[in-house]
Amino acid sequence: MLLETASTDLLTIKNHLDLTAKILADLIQLYKNEINPNLDFGEAYIETLNIKILLATNTGLQLANGQNLKVLDKEIQIIDISSLYVVARTIIECFLTIEYLFVNDISQEERNFRFKLWKIAGFMMRQQPINDINQIHSAKIESEKEEIDKLKKEVKASQFYSQLSKNQIWKLDAYGIPRTISWSDLLSKSSINTKLLDGYYKLYSNYAHSEFVSIMQLKQMNLNIASQIAIDNLTSTLNNIRIINCVLINLFLQKFEESKEIYERFDDKTKYIIDFWNSFATKEQ
Repeated sequence: MLLETASTDLLTIKNHLDLTAKILADLIQLYKNEINPNLDFGEAYIETLNIKILLATNTGLQLANGQNLKVLDKEIQIIDISSLYVVARTIIECFLTIEYLFVNDISQEERNFRFKLWKIAGFMMRQQPINDINQIHSAKIESEKEEIDKLKKEVKASQFYSQLSKNQIWKLDAYGIPRTISWSDLLSKSSINTKLLDGYYKLYSNYAHSEFVSIMQLKQMNLNIASQIAIDNLTSTLNNIRIINCVLINLFLQKFEESKEIYERFDDKTKYIIDFWNSFATKEQ
């Protein structure tokens, strides 16, 4: 079982992702149905963030199957590696957001402060003008202005407001600051060993922003599904997603103690896979 679990064979990784995605989805739903816990301020969004990771994981698996592309009346099967990289970046940032808002070892007061900043930034983003001919959301956007003002007053009254830099305070007033810590710093403080994801995160970010280095690499890359380079890139990215899913499940179990009873119902092989990759990712390399 150890050799199979530790495998970095592409088919094995795909099978593991199928399992872990299903476990996480079932775990969240069963916990909701059976425990229906009283959540602390903002914790209801843990479920939504988990769902985002689940959807992105499934998208990654679909991209991994390749797609047909017609060129000069010939059909070739390719791997859309650039889109997979963007999906992987989404998963990493979503995971880091869960840690930052709900897992980091900070006081409840600071947790509330972080959540309010995150919420303000989201509301302020929706305040930006959109060419909405029907004005369907105008009433909701108008009501959110009041919520922004209310949350800003609460943030400014917090003891943690004084810890913001002048630039952060300016950003807060102008368009919000979803985080007080950069993505790179969040990655360095993550429960996942920095050495595993740091270089990959930078690579994925370059593709998300269409930086020249990503276009240059894409130009030089063989996207044919049979290419060894394409297979290697696909394998390493799906493995990173596997790692995050396994650590995420463990974080869920640590965050909500009652969920461990539900987790014990799943088969031993699946639990072994999750425990193995969680341990691998969170120990010193």
